[in-house]
Amino acid sequence: MLNYRKIEPADDKALAELIRANLEYCHLDIAGTVYFDPELDHMSGFLQCYLRKSIL
Repeated sequence: MLNYRKIEPADDKALAELIRANLEYCHLDIAGTVYFDPELDHMSGFLQCYLRKSIL
């Protein structure tokens, strides 16, 4: 059984590493992609803001 929870700031580093590793695997670690976006390292804040707006 899977347990779901909200993404927390402590998850940011692992999430960014996972996304970047997959971009590297697909040879998409190139300029103009999210690979170089500094906001990728702060996904929990983005997702919390996004979810608040989508619920309203």
